[in-house]
Amino acid sequence: YNACISACAKGGQWQAALSLMEDMSAEQVALDTISCNTCITACAKGGQWRLAVGFLAEMRQKRVPRDTVSFNSCISACAKDGQWSVALHLLEGMATENLAADTISYNACMSAYEKSSEWQRALDLLEQM
Repeated sequence: YNACISACAKGGQWQAALSLMEDMSAEQVALDTISCNTCITACAKGGQWRLAVGFLAEMRQKRVPRDTVSFNSCISACAKDGQWSVALHLLEGMATENLAADTISYNACMSAYEKSSEWQRALDLLEQM
């Protein structure tokens, strides 16, 4: 399943990736971090930030370990649509899971600021790095 979900993500087919995830659940195939991250990435590439964030929450509910890639993909999805407050919330939420934000995390959040003309917030975040 992971290879197929990855192919869908690379091809911009977020609907197909979600369908494969549903198939996994229906067939009682255990979700793992890789399959979930790949599905989040597919949603991000398709401009579906709400789905990406929802899927991140679902990972927590289903006790699938979330990692830096999980959060970075969601932050990037939010950045594409200028959803800076959601991106910042995700960035701050990484610490509650003992995950260290990396350069990708900060850059994606600053990109969300840039899309929303929140240049002062971007500069403030740059200072925090």
